[in-house]
Amino acid sequence: MLEQMKRNLKLSKIEQKNYVETNCRLFLLIFDERLIFESYNEIDNAYDTWKYGDIAAEQLNELNQLFVDVVRSTNGNNGYRILMVPTLLDSELPNATGAFKLPKDIIEDKIIVTVHKYSPKSGKNNWIDQCRE
Repeated sequence: MLEQMKRNLKLSKIEQKNYVETNCRLFLLIFDERLIFESYNEIDNAYDTWKYGDIAAEQLNELNQLFVDVVRSTNGNNGYRILMVPTLLDSELPNATGAFKLPKDIIEDKIIVTVHKYSPKSGKNNWIDQCRE
């Protein structure tokens, strides 16, 4: 493995990109449908960090669709793998979930929507205490 990594360091940028892309495709083709593939984690709003924005939400919808299309195009096990896509910021708040569009897929019922819940962290009904119960 170390020798392979040393050889890869000598590759041009284009060769490195092709190497990574090829290995990612092979990795995802090898594992069966029990491996769930997540597109992105906590995609942020570049214009106003960690705040919801309509433009950012629409851009994420486009990225989610592109992700589904690309993974499905690689065929093999990726043709029927469960895919996981987020809302903007992985937020469960109404503005993010309301702007979210489930990507179109050629396979029925194989997309999971992921959200994260971080608040409230303290005070009445905090999620940390609820998890401990």
